[in-house]
Amino acid sequence: MPRKYFNLHRWHRYLGLTILLFVILLSITGILLNHTEDLQLAKRYVHSEWILKWYGIQTPTIDVAFPLESETKQRWLSAIDEKLYLNQQLLLEHFEGNLLGAVETSEQLIVVLISEQLLLFTLEGELIEGLTPIQGLPSGINALGLNNQKQIVVRTATGLYQPDTEFLFWKKFSGDKVKQIKIQWILPQSPPKRLQQQLSMQMSILPWERLLLDLHSGRLLGNWGVYIMDAVAILLLILAPTGFFIWLRQWYRRRRANAIKLSQT
Repeated sequence: MPRKYFNLHRWHRYLGLTILLFVILLSITGILLNHTEDLQLAKRYVHSEWILKWYGIQTPTIDVAFPLESETKQRWLSAIDEKLYLNQQLLLEHFEGNLLGAVETSEQLIVVLISEQLLLFTLEGELIEGLTPIQGLPSGINALGLNNQKQIVVRTATGLYQPDTEFLFWKKFSGDKVKQIKIQWILPQSPPKRLQQQLSMQMSILPWERLLLDLHSGRLLGNWGVYIMDAVAILLLILAPTGFFIWLRQWYRRRRANAIKLSQT
């Protein structure tokens, strides 16, 4: 075997082994991307923390949460990035201010205090009304509470107030009355870790389609990854003609050897 041909065969083999893993990666990601719609890769999201960190995506965390306790179950009202959730149900896409309290009342309502606004929801999470000082809400509310009859009481710098059943009129408690009633003030609590995980998964923004595209193109590793994939493509362009040349040379040698054998018989 001529030395030049031997070197070509050896380098062809070494180059093939070098890019073997990249070829497998390109093949797998290419097959998956061809079936993006069938696999719903654009609607499925990555939840791995280290992958999200690689992209610089911070896992969303609950800013503040309040338990909503009833006779049958406990639910949580949470705020994440100015979004309001009832367990995993999105109640408000955006709100301004701070979530100061939330409670479930005996009137089958969920009352939510956000800065200078009181929001009334059904138990299913449907918004009924938003109350502000323009609608008669006492100004400067800083706390939300329940009395012994599970009726709403709010605290302001000027005193305590209680609404009627329609939330149209607010009655201010006198000094003697304040000392007599017992109020359970609503305080934020730490929600279960499971709820935090569920909400984090629900709010993920990195679809699998994007991750597979970045793997396929090498962009997952930045510019260097793109250069590596470009180099792999160039090596494949080299391997194709050299492989064909090696096969052609071997085919010619076999044919010549067979012809010599036939001539000798």
